[in-house]
Amino acid sequence: MTAPIRLTVASLETQSPSLRRLQGDTQPACELKLLLSEEQALAVEDRCRLELLLDPHCTNQSSPGYHIKSLYCDTPEWDVFHRRNRFRLFKFRVRQYGSSTQVYLERKSKKGIEVRKKRWCIPLQQLGLLNGDAEQDWEGSWFHNQLIRNRLGPVCLIEYERVAYYGSSGSEPVRLTFDRHIRGGLHHPWSMTSQTFSMPILRNQVVCEFKFRGLLPPLFKSIIHELQLTTSGVSKYRHCIDASGVLKQEQKNYA
Repeated sequence: MTAPIRLTVASLETQSPSLRRLQGDTQPACELKLLLSEEQALAVEDRCRLELLLDPHCTNQSSPGYHIKSLYCDTPEWDVFHRRNRFRLFKFRVRQYGSSTQVYLERKSKKGIEVRKKRWCIPLQQLGLLNGDAEQDWEGSWFHNQLIRNRLGPVCLIEYERVAYYGSSGSEPVRLTFDRHIRGGLHHPWSMTSQTFSMPILRNQVVCEFKFRGLLPPLFKSIIHELQLTTSGVSKYRHCIDASGVLKQEQKNYA
């Protein structure tokens, strides 16, 4: 069994710049995505290994990375998927690292490459509280209230293996992640238990993310230039829903 991963204040320096909120931070957090072949991903990893440190959560596992599960939410009309109105700017999800008995309630807002994240950790056993009338003094009530206000509920569960590196560019934190073996499927309960009908998504491709504050760091800029890479707005969530065929089936039903 995969060992539990605990992200604590002590490991703050390894987190995404969008989560590392320190007093005096003025630069916006940014994320730049690339969809790479395995060959390209290995070339990027070789290039950055000299200047960045391997995330310590990668070194405590039997495999070179760590496992992530993300439970994504959408409205009954799939407004998040279609990027309708305000839903084009944010996503709500629940994230679990490894076999941890804790999960993170997350709201991710994105405009262009600038991102903001709010997250809160709760025990996995409390996840079912999102299915009913949660008490207002519950620490996950902010997430629950947003779900109700926006008519959001769980629609798919995606999992993958992540290898991550971190470091700094000047005084600002940077982080580089590689997501492989991405799988997912439709999933409607408030549960992080994988379904048997989970299917490969973005087969033989690697989702790479450059995470930084302010301007693109020289390291990332040189990697993109030297390896002639192209940035992409790839979304694991949308690829999962597309692969499931659920929207095509709905269109056929209404035809």
